[in-house]
This record gives sequence, structure tokens and C-alpha cells, in this order.
Amino acid sequence: MRKLIVVAVAAVAAVAAVAAVTAAARTMNGHTCTFVLTGRFADVGVDTGNPPRSGSNTGAAIVDGTFCGKPIHGAARDVNHFPTFGRVKGGGVIFMPLGAIKVTYTESATVNRDHSVTLHGASAIVGGTGIYSGATGSGTNVGRQGPSSLVTIQHISGTIRY
Repeated sequence: MRKLIVVAVAAVAAVAAVAAVTAAARTMNGHTCTFVLTGRFADVGVDTGNPPRSGSNTGAAIVDGTFCGKPIHGAARDVNHFPTFGRVKGGGVIFMPLGAIKVTYTESATVNRDHSVTLHGASAIVGGTGIYSGATGSGTNVGRQGPSSLVTIQHISGTIRY
């Protein structure tokens, strides 16, 4: 009888161990997918200095595109820091229906002959909320602000792991 109890306990322990390893693998591997987003950003206010020459500002955006192969519609907030003219460093949050993604970015800005501005740079996903808690990833940014426009259109594409 003791042998039967020991075998039964061992079988239950083995099932529990397999379930724990499977759950841990699901947590460690999670999801990896691509995204292609377009944000239409507008300045909300000047925080310090005289952006874009120096200082920082806060912006807001609507965001549309595809995220993990599905259409997405969301919003974003960002804070831009201008350490030198033509350089932008910042961070922001993209809000989506199932959670938010926290990003940091660095961009270079070029003023064109027609007085429009072209932006290009890189972004890093450094966290999130909801199903994106603990998210990581990276992306590229390409943007343009037309002459005398108050809106910057940013195209952001990359990979996320969550």
C-alpha cells in the first residue's frame, strides 16, 4: 500500500512539475511580433526652454496602424528633450485597448529647404501595462513636419516581446 501511495505522490509531483515548467516557458517566451504605427503628434505645451532649439515639450497623438498583425487605434503622450538643435531624445507611452507601451527614443532632425523638418531615429520599448507588462523591443522612427505645420507625422515600425 505504501508503494502505491509513493507512486501516486510521485505521479502528482511529476504532473505539477510539467505544468510549472510549461507555465514558466509561456511566461519567458511570451509573444514576439511586429508593429507598424503612424502617429500624428501635436505639441501640448512647452515644459522648459525654447523647443526645438533647447529645453523640452510635451505632446499628444492619435496612433493608428497594425500591431501583431491586427489593426490598432490608440493614443500617445510624449516628452521631447532637445539637448542641441537637430537632436531629440525623449520618452512616451502609447495607449492601446489592452494596455500601454512605454518607449524611449533618439532622433535627428533635418530642416529642409522648404522649411519642413525630416526626422529619423530609433526607439526602444522599455515596459508596459496590462498584457504588455514587462514588454521589450525596438523600432525605427521616420517622421516629417510640414512647413508651418503644428503636426508631426511619425512612422514607427519594429518588434515587441511581451
